[in-house]
Amino acid sequence: MDRIDGGTAGTSDQELPFGGIWWRADRYEILDGRIGPAQGAVLDTYDPWAAYARTRRAGSAVDGAPAPYAALLELAWRVQLTLPRAHEPVRLTPDCERRVLEWCASHGLLGILLQETEVAYYAARWRNAVLDDGGRVEGVLQPIRTTYTWTGSAWDIAGWAKREEPWSLPADPLRRVTRDDDDGIFEDQLVEPELLAGRWRPEVLGRRPEDAAYTTRMLGPAWGPFFPAVPPESRSTHEYPWPGGERWWMEYAEPVERFLEASGVLLDALTALEAGLDPNESWAVRHLGLPTRGQTLLHSLLQSVRPLLLRSSDGEWTGGWRTKSLLASYAMMAYLDILAGKRILSCDTCGKPYVSGAYQARYCSDRCRNTALKRAYRSRRREHSNGRPDADVPH
Repeated sequence: MDRIDGGTAGTSDQELPFGGIWWRADRYEILDGRIGPAQGAVLDTYDPWAAYARTRRAGSAVDGAPAPYAALLELAWRVQLTLPRAHEPVRLTPDCERRVLEWCASHGLLGILLQETEVAYYAARWRNAVLDDGGRVEGVLQPIRTTYTWTGSAWDIAGWAKREEPWSLPADPLRRVTRDDDDGIFEDQLVEPELLAGRWRPEVLGRRPEDAAYTTRMLGPAWGPFFPAVPPESRSTHEYPWPGGERWWMEYAEPVERFLEASGVLLDALTALEAGLDPNESWAVRHLGLPTRGQTLLHSLLQSVRPLLLRSSDGEWTGGWRTKSLLASYAMMAYLDILAGKRILSCDTCGKPYVSGAYQARYCSDRCRNTALKRAYRSRRREHSNGRPDADVPH
């Protein structure tokens, strides 16, 4: 979550006791194709919006003060240059692996699973139904399933609300046991699937990052690949940690391929916003003003940003938002920069993406500008020696 204050987003002083917080380990490693905290790594929190606020106060992403998402764009661009062909498995070069791990140590993981998930339904267990806020319980065991729902609320842990949903109140006599364990059923034991009569199953309601379309998947295939310590046979019945909490980040790892795909979605979104940049663009997009592929992708990522209305420390109402993932935070930062007149461009010399508010910007750095000038100078001399007019010198 971040606040909006006089047109400047972010706060470096943590004026609000919630929001803007992200987890990262001090060291990451890649094991079995997943990026996760290294053995013995220390987990800590930081505020990615604080760095963004500093770039805004300094006049935005110019002259050595790029917005935080710019580093991910550059990483995605560099790694894409070395990836194998589409039909081949992803294998990072040693240099690219080092870049990915260094980036993660500075920023954390992207939170792809959080980005994709709207509601997670865990496997039902035998538990007591809580009857009121005072903690009074019904006194018998019945099937109860845990659900986590993305609310975006500042009053839920990381914006996720937990609910213990009973099969029925009062408990269905056919799906209840007394507490003396005569039937060999104990509290927290998994409920046999056949007893649930097809009404419940462990599954995830999600949205695809590339188009925000809703999907329903079984819990095991959807979440299991992100938790390497969970055996494959237990992925559908495992009680995963509270989404976005500290334990979540200690156990969570992102498959390298998914990490690169997600960072590539942000890169594609921000470098294909303008009509005419996509070679596969339809006639309707080019001539009738329909959304470009970049706009569609960016809108999809922004679906994981929720507005909030908050009371500030001085009692005044203030606006803010909560983001579901680091990927969504970066999309929101780019959105704010675009509204402020900045553009995400590709360097004329090296092709690297960069953010600039300069109207005639063409190069990502002075080095690339000087390289272009030298090339133009050599070209001009060759044409001059051949009796041709001077070539234009880049500005």
